[in-house]
Amino acid sequence: MPGDYRIFVGAFPTGDFVDRVQALRKQRDPKTARITPPHVTLAGTYWRQGPATRDNEIASIDRITTVLHRLQPFAPVLGGVESFLP
Repeated sequence: MPGDYRIFVGAFPTGDFVDRVQALRKQRDPKTARITPPHVTLAGTYWRQGPATRDNEIASIDRITTVLHRLQPFAPVLGGVESFLP
């Protein structure tokens, strides 16, 4: 529906590897490559109705915020690159 959106929690790596992955994504699926940078989805994807505003997501923000102190920083180890084929 128009105005609907989705949310997720993701890890967004940085550096040369990500630049190479994004170049590949632009070749294979330019539409998705424009929507979001390379990432690893940790939770989601959850569809929402209505406008994407802080007020609409306050319950989700509160739940995520309550667990932040229990999460330790981590360095993802990527074993490959996958995509959702068009």
